[in-house]
Amino acid sequence: IQRTRRPILLPEVQKQHGFKGYGGTQKVRSWMGVPLIARGTVIGFLTLDSYTPGVYRETAQANLALAFASHASIAVENSRLFKVEREQRQLAEALREIGTILSTTLDFDHVLDLLLDQVGRVVPYSIANILLVEEGRPRIVRTRYHESLDPEVAQLLKASPFNLSPSPHIYYMIDSAQPLVLPVVTENASWIECPLPIRSWMGAPIIVQGKVIACFSLATLQPDVYRPRHAELLSVFAGEAALALQNARLFSEIQQLAMVDDLTGVYNRRHLFELGEREFNRAQRYTRPLAVIMLDLDYFKGVNDRYGHLVGDQVLRAVAERCKSNIREVDILGRFGGEEFVIVLPEAAPSDAMLICERLRRHVAIRPISTTAGALKITISLGVANLSTETPTFLKLIECADIALYEAKRRGRNRACAFEEISV
Repeated sequence: IQRTRRPILLPEVQKQHGFKGYGGTQKVRSWMGVPLIARGTVIGFLTLDSYTPGVYRETAQANLALAFASHASIAVENSRLFKVEREQRQLAEALREIGTILSTTLDFDHVLDLLLDQVGRVVPYSIANILLVEEGRPRIVRTRYHESLDPEVAQLLKASPFNLSPSPHIYYMIDSAQPLVLPVVTENASWIECPLPIRSWMGAPIIVQGKVIACFSLATLQPDVYRPRHAELLSVFAGEAALALQNARLFSEIQQLAMVDDLTGVYNRRHLFELGEREFNRAQRYTRPLAVIMLDLDYFKGVNDRYGHLVGDQVLRAVAERCKSNIREVDILGRFGGEEFVIVLPEAAPSDAMLICERLRRHVAIRPISTTAGALKITISLGVANLSTETPTFLKLIECADIALYEAKRRGRNRACAFEEISV
């Protein structure tokens, strides 16, 4: 029918050698099919069947079916065109709105949330991810579950996160800078096993100046949802998202540079004081414990004088790294100046603060630090002060920790001292 564009009548289908079981049944005895033609293209077929033999045999029947098919073709094509027009309108509205919304913020996390808010207006999904591409390696930074998901299913998905990052399909998008569609994932041999009931998947790269900086990953729990037209829509959306994401990313990097000490990678003095003041005010308001550690490298001037400042820089970086790896996630580490560092310890009782001091001291002293001048044995001295009536400001708390630090040095270095034990 598609080749000839003409109807076919089979009065006795069982006598037709090429006729197979139709519609999952062997009971069909008579059959007729006519093409649905719109704008000169066969867009479908109208078929009629009967369990009674000899029903469809007259040319008049075919002509009547063709007349009906002609009207049906117009209706189907109009419906299709309306759907395409509606999708284009939704895309245009979403792009216009996202352009307006994204222009109001440079907050990176907020931009990620906005992108996932808007992408569902363009392409349906059950699960949506944004992956950042850093040095050619993808990393999931946002996941969203559609609100229409059954709460129990959504909870299951959240309890069993699926890491798409190592998927060959993600790397295909990064390498080719092209979208990818898997209408039925189980039919794709390279689809990686996952605990989630994903059935259809699609992704599109987010490209800035010819470089893939991120990717969209969308999935549904129903098979055969995504088609090439969905990839086109998502690619257009990704193009609009690219500039906003890049601007937010650059702004975040600039902010990070403004907060971090470029030598050691810990917070700089300005940001240390901003975060410290915030924690100090919170502790005072809610009567919570708070401690501050001031630490200093012992005999560091001798390292600079003997080996040079480049080696001194290597030592500072190594000490900062050992401190970072031996404090809690909530603790705030910053470079106060020179070879002095400050650590703010929220919710740390005096005994906890001293334990942290001892752990830091031990981990710095236990193993020599590798430098271009060889392995150098480095020790630190630490002073700790706790929030009390004697420390009405964050600056005063630091001053008390500094006093304790100098007492630790006076007592021989490579030790910790609490302000409370010397102020009695």
